[in-house]
Amino acid sequence: MYNFVYDSLKKQNRLMKKTILICTDLSEGSSLVVQKGLELASSIESTAHILIVVNQVINYFPTEVQFPFNDQWDIYLNLASSKIKKFQTDYPNHTIIPLTKIGDPENEIIDTIEEIKPKYVVLGTHGFTGLSHLLMGSTAEYVIRHSTVPLLIIPFNKEKH
Repeated sequence: MYNFVYDSLKKQNRLMKKTILICTDLSEGSSLVVQKGLELASSIESTAHILIVVNQVINYFPTEVQFPFNDQWDIYLNLASSKIKKFQTDYPNHTIIPLTKIGDPENEIIDTIEEIKPKYVVLGTHGFTGLSHLLMGSTAEYVIRHSTVPLLIIPFNKEKH
């Protein structure tokens, strides 16, 4: 019995160390973040958790849309789940574990890092500047300051500011 438990714990520990967390959103640039994250996962033979956080502060339907207010979060979660399923279809040779959450992306990403303890975190940055940066903030900057694991930041913006 002891050997079985010990071997299971050892295997679980090995798997946790071989995990990458890929954080993205519902934007067009998310495909590049996932692609680069899966390239990293492949190079170190690891499992990839793909996390999409529906930003409860920013993501909302306008009042003209005929959905009850609470249903909108289910709709966004379904969109996020569908997007991750598409990544699983597009990258069949990778082990992808889907994660979807509703809340503040900064805190949800840091909480997920603490929960799954990945070896690396991959996330994108929109590269907002000026007023957009002031209003939207920067999730990537926050995660850089608060993460306890190494990060790979993928810029969405391909032009110099």
